[in-house]
Amino acid sequence: MNYNLNIGKGLDYLNFDYSVNEIIHLLGKPKKITDDGSTLCMDYKNRGLFVSFEKEDEKWTDMDIQTDKIFYKNINWFDIEKSELLKAIKKIYQEKQITYKFYKSEVELLNEEQYDFYEIGVSLFFKINNLTNVYVSKPI
Repeated sequence: MNYNLNIGKGLDYLNFDYSVNEIIHLLGKPKKITDDGSTLCMDYKNRGLFVSFEKEDEKWTDMDIQTDKIFYKNINWFDIEKSELLKAIKKIYQEKQITYKFYKSEVELLNEEQYDFYEIGVSLFFKINNLTNVYVSKPI
């Protein structure tokens, strides 16, 4: 797996439209599966991935991928400074001709900052200006 982000489509060969069974077929059995009835989570620790699905109308939908490795246009987001990453995200908005906006919040429990870029389906988590995690999903 190469962890390349394809905005709106998925991460590498994982497509946001794939079912739970398709993900298991592609990635194998996860290290851990949790299902609380409304959210199903699959932990692929050995791959640095956490895949979750939400349930709507008795169907698993809205796949989210949490990753600790991610590339966009051959740049590993974990290798660049926060300010450079935020500039790169702004450039994605410009390329997609979308009005740039984000939502910033504090995750007090983890002492992290969270930046949500809903229009491109990306959430970034920083601790002391270091990227700690990335969530990717279908854009809103």
